[in-house]
Amino acid sequence: MLFMKSCSLSNLELGIIAASLVNYPYLHTLDVSENRLEGKDAGLSLASIIKRRMNLKGGIQTQIIIAANN
Repeated sequence: MLFMKSCSLSNLELGIIAASLVNYPYLHTLDVSENRLEGKDAGLSLASIIKRRMNLKGGIQTQIIIAANN
């Protein structure tokens, strides 16, 4: 679980987080609600988190992403 609710997260910062999660197979829940995310860049970052590699044994797909009030 990664909770980043209401911490003034920008598109650039979400991109950095998304890049760091590419090989992390255990993210079940992501909350990035009430931040400063908007438009195509935020969408691409969230998409890369969803499609991250899960080839390690025991990896799980992200099941919950909360992105309300951005």
